[in-house]
Amino acid sequence: MDKTFKLFYLFFTLFFYGAYGSTHTGGKKQCEAPKRILIFCDMWEDHRMAVGGTEMVVCAVRDGLRKRGHDVRLMGFADVTTYKIPFMDENYFAWPFFMDGVIKKKIKEFNPHHIFIPLLGTISNAAARYCAAHDIPFTAFYSILGTEFFTASTGMPLWFSRSFIHKFLCKATNIVVPTDSARSHAAQEGFANAITWPHGVDQERFTMPAAEEKAMAVKACGLEGKPRPYYLFVGRVSEEKNFSAFLQAKVAGTKVVVGKEGRGFSINRLKKEYPDIVFAGKQVGPDLVKYYHAADIFLFPSKLDTFGLVMLEALSCGAPVVGFNTYGLCDVVPQGCGVSYLANSLDSIAELEACAGQAWSDLQSGVVTPEKCRAYASKFSWSSAIEQLQQVLVPTGLA
Repeated sequence: MDKTFKLFYLFFTLFFYGAYGSTHTGGKKQCEAPKRILIFCDMWEDHRMAVGGTEMVVCAVRDGLRKRGHDVRLMGFADVTTYKIPFMDENYFAWPFFMDGVIKKKIKEFNPHHIFIPLLGTISNAAARYCAAHDIPFTAFYSILGTEFFTASTGMPLWFSRSFIHKFLCKATNIVVPTDSARSHAAQEGFANAITWPHGVDQERFTMPAAEEKAMAVKACGLEGKPRPYYLFVGRVSEEKNFSAFLQAKVAGTKVVVGKEGRGFSINRLKKEYPDIVFAGKQVGPDLVKYYHAADIFLFPSKLDTFGLVMLEALSCGAPVVGFNTYGLCDVVPQGCGVSYLANSLDSIAELEACAGQAWSDLQSGVVTPEKCRAYASKFSWSSAIEQLQQVLVPTGLA
């Protein structure tokens, strides 16, 4: 009898806590049950080190969700017919026709709890169209300053850019954007369902160098003997990045450019016109980190980036940010945060130059330090960002 009672008590205890215990968190968040999450994105999933900002966000989301036990799959360039864009290194285009069959098969086989679609190209657009046509809710990711950025990067007229992006966004159940400024901009465009979702930085990868490491990085990057400070730019050498402002800014020291050629510029021609600027081309992995380690100041003139992951990477490596007081910068590194120097006049190169000079002066006097820059960047955690994303991904209702 005693044995029977104990077995009954054990069964009752396990049942009670199994059924009701999970609802009592005791002040702690209950664990997220594993989910199947399908991402549609115009990228090569295995080319982690050869991607842009949006693709890096997708990689961080994919890896972060998988670490939490979720089954995450991506439909990208490997699943459809692609063509390499002429004269554009490592840029591909997904053939938009006959894509619905692939999307249908992917959804049917995987039966996802959530669908996440970053706005990038024809795969994203086709997936959004398919989901809307079949009443499948999905969460869209809108990482750029919409119509203006698309027009600047493609040369398409503004009305075409607006039409393309609006057709994508109007199909989404939820829209996540990286900053409050981007959310306000989306609201002005008529999308009240936008939710602010900040990004993060991998500080295990982007480390702050010791003095010896910095000296080695300076040598490895070919900057030894060149005048300091070293002003670093990382990104596409293109009009949408406002690269002309970087070129025009007259600063004491050496300007260093890391990034591949984009619309509106020829790096070979720039090397002849600006012999004092170091054009390092595209750098990835540890080689990219070396340039961050060598840099004293990060000069980021873009007016259209809604977040700018490169800013957090530079800050993590100890370099303060100089730029214009607009959109992503005013959200990520606002005036008064102690690690940024932002020109209030968005058309004033002279004010940008003054900000750059002040940043170097403050570094030399200790008003701003590499340690302070890294500590600020540590506030942007991918772990926290992934946790937030889990809460806003809309259920598909399929699983």
